[in-house]
Amino acid sequence: MKTPDIFKVEDFATLRAKFVEFVRTNAEAERDTAFAESMVETLENPSEALAWWTDQVIRWTQHNTRENNYGALQQFAQTATEDDAIDLVCARLGVERQVIQKEDLTAVPPKPLIKESNESMLLRYALAPHSLSTTGTRMGYKFHSLNVGHKPLITVESVSETEILLRFKFSESLSQLRPKDAEARTPQPNTGKIDNHILSWEGDGTPSAELIESVHSYITRPDIAQETDEVSTKAATIKRYQIHLRVTEHNEPTRLIERAEFESALRQYASDNHRLDHDVLRSVLDQIAHNHKAKTVEVVEPSNDVLCDWKEAAYCESVRVDYVG
Repeated sequence: MKTPDIFKVEDFATLRAKFVEFVRTNAEAERDTAFAESMVETLENPSEALAWWTDQVIRWTQHNTRENNYGALQQFAQTATEDDAIDLVCARLGVERQVIQKEDLTAVPPKPLIKESNESMLLRYALAPHSLSTTGTRMGYKFHSLNVGHKPLITVESVSETEILLRFKFSESLSQLRPKDAEARTPQPNTGKIDNHILSWEGDGTPSAELIESVHSYITRPDIAQETDEVSTKAATIKRYQIHLRVTEHNEPTRLIERAEFESALRQYASDNHRLDHDVLRSVLDQIAHNHKAKTVEVVEPSNDVLCDWKEAAYCESVRVDYVG
């Protein structure tokens, strides 16, 4: 995989040329053209001490940039934002971006390629080093539910008195069905009973029977499941709602609402909270409106906060804003 631009260090000649041009521009602005040309001539004369000093600064800048890039890689889950960079580093732990929907240009309407979001991939990346080799814990169930097919089937067989065969069998499927979110709890403490609820990437998040079976068969494999757990894999409960706001604007050209950005922010809030155990709050909708320069805000819908527990997810059916006066 190619090194993403965010981690590339420019070559010495390019950096030096940029620095010289920077000096020229500032010298002309602060002094005059003659002074600027004199400074550039000095910097481009290899026998001048100032030119030698400039070379050392450029080399130090390159070295410092490389060190900063290395530091960024070490704290990647908190700092990375570029798709290529995320793919590059996550691959070091065997975490690959999942395909949510394959591209099909022959379909009507055509289906675009949809891949896993950066946020979802970084969550799996953050979990990967912690060796959640089996289920049992809440995080263990979540990790393996979100990583269906990632781990090969591991079996151990004694073939002789002195030989033990450890076999790794990887899935032959290149497009495993995986959920968007998963949460597991025990409905009856100390019984071994586990309810594992999953949310789909499709539609309102209701998982298909095929997805439920895909997750269940994976997390109950003998090399992943706890022997004492009795697991039931179930669909998340979807709580549908609509966003409908009525807002007024300030009567000033510089304080008008950017309507497209405002409505996009509302949709993004709804999308971010289409997860298990995430609430949709009327107060946040009000704050988003004020952040986008609304003068007054009336949250028509939802009429109450959409509160979800660990097995529930909120799904926004529509976003509507009425601009009044």
